[in-house]
Amino acid sequence: DPKARDIEYRRLVDKLYERGSALNAASLLEFDAVIDPKTTRDVIDKALWSDQAANLKVIN
Repeated sequence: DPKARDIEYRRLVDKLYERGSALNAASLLEFDAVIDPKTTRDVIDKALWSDQAANLKVIN
């Protein structure tokens, strides 16, 4: 039945959206940090640089 299939599809998609929301992810991963909008750029910059620094190879 196409109508029943569409209803089930919508139900599953809605469930995935609910499980994938930022609030749900935060509760599952147990973080509650809030970035002040004034410092967002600095926080992102530090995160990107820390990742790059971790992957640096020293060449002599």
